[in-house]
Amino acid sequence: MKKIKTIELENSLRHASKDDLELILDSYQETEFTLEFERLLTVKNMTKSDLIKKTTLDRNYAYQIIQGSKNASKDKIIQFCIALQCSLEESNRLLTLSDNSSLYAKQKRDALLIVAIEKQYTVMETNDLLNQFELEIL
Repeated sequence: MKKIKTIELENSLRHASKDDLELILDSYQETEFTLEFERLLTVKNMTKSDLIKKTTLDRNYAYQIIQGSKNASKDKIIQFCIALQCSLEESNRLLTLSDNSSLYAKQKRDALLIVAIEKQYTVMETNDLLNQFELEIL
């Protein structure tokens, strides 16, 4: 099945009748967090083990998040994103797929996290930056 772009889907939903909704909803090709995460691991050419070493997460807990058996908080997903050196777009996608809110530039802490992601800081460098501004570390 052809992957539908979000903008196209939103447009279809705006103009849909009640009868069209079933057809539109059947066409959803939902991407689960774990599938997207695995895709990014492949694209970034990183093993799960190497990734977890770059976070401050407990190894077992991190594996449970990756496998989808544990739901992760926004901070945990951001640690993964930073360790994977994700772009801001990739990070926001993982946050959304994990049922967390996207990073929002008008929130001070999120703004600093955006800077850290864009500048490809490590988790430790990101925590130093947050600490510098007296904000909660990851």
